[in-house]
Amino acid sequence: MRPESFMEIPEATGRVARAAFPEGSMCMCVRDALGTVFCSLAAGEPFGGGE
Repeated sequence: MRPESFMEIPEATGRVARAAFPEGSMCMCVRDALGTVFCSLAAGEPFGGGE
């Protein structure tokens, strides 16, 4: 497993999310406010991943 950046949300995914939650959701608001909270490298470390 290689570390991946989740900085960019694919355009189609964003359109679907905004259509499903026109006022946003808690998760969408957190990401908008804080940006990326976890990356695959940091999330994999507790589980012995990261490679």
